[in-house]
Amino acid sequence: MSPRLALLTILPLVAAAPNLSSAADQPSFPDQQQMMQQLQEAQHFARQAGQDMVRALDALGRAVPQYGMPYVDRDGNIVIPRLQRGPEGAPAPDGTTGPL
Repeated sequence: MSPRLALLTILPLVAAAPNLSSAADQPSFPDQQQMMQQLQEAQHFARQAGQDMVRALDALGRAVPQYGMPYVDRDGNIVIPRLQRGPEGAPAPDGTTGPL
C-alpha cells in the first residue's frame, strides 16, 4: 500500500473521532478559538474527501464491465459473455447476455 493511499484511508477515520487526543492536559494557546475553527474545517474537508473517494470507487465499480460464466461453444471456442446492463448500469434482471 502506498503512503498516499494509507493517508487517504486513515484521514477519514481521524476526522470521524476528533476527541481521541487528551487536549485537556495541554496548555491553552492564545489563538485557541482560531485553531479549533481550523481543526473543524480540516475535519469537514477530510470527511468530504472520504465521501468523494467512496463515490469514485463506486463509479469505478459500475464502469468496469461485468462478465458471465465462460463456456465452450460447439466450435470449441471459449466464450466469455458480457452481461447486459440496465439503465442505471446494473446487470439485466433476466440474466441475459450481450455480444462480446
